[in-house]
Amino acid sequence: MRESSGPDPPAGFHPYTPAPDTPFGFVARGLAGGWLLAVIGLGALVWLNQDHYSIGAVAVVALVTTVVHELVHAAVGWLLGLELTAGFDIAGLETGPYILTYGEFQTRRESALLAAAPTLVLAPVFVLLMVVGSTATALAALAALFVNTLGAVGDLRVVVTTLQLPPDALEYHTSSGEVRYYVRAEAGSSGR
Repeated sequence: MRESSGPDPPAGFHPYTPAPDTPFGFVARGLAGGWLLAVIGLGALVWLNQDHYSIGAVAVVALVTTVVHELVHAAVGWLLGLELTAGFDIAGLETGPYILTYGEFQTRRESALLAAAPTLVLAPVFVLLMVVGSTATALAALAALFVNTLGAVGDLRVVVTTLQLPPDALEYHTSSGEVRYYVRAEAGSSGR
């Protein structure tokens, strides 16, 4: 298999290049901006309540949240039967640990589910802990929500990109992190 250029496409499929970073749309940008501002505000609240919650504890919560975030990706990848690789990438704002699936063709549904899983699983848990927990638990949940949201920025971009692909598109992730897209030959050559 030609890992550097992607595999041979399945019968009836050809390589596809999605449109470059199409805008989210006014409503989506507004919702994403509002969510980000809310999480930043909550993070500031944690910072301002340091008397209830030490900086060391915030660091522990951040580390544990990051590890659990990646473990959720790994669990979903494993449940989907995909090969996994893990590592730590230094790439500006996207610096951090990662779990990548590779070596198998993935449907749009699988790719979107894999990328969105930590947000879908962890955000409701953290919100619940903020509501029912003690002050220290609520502040820990706020810090965890903040860290998880920062970690989900790239994930949510993957979801948006994936959902903009043609309905029967397939994705192939190489072990080096590159993504190749394939669509049915009769789907046309749009975006190619």
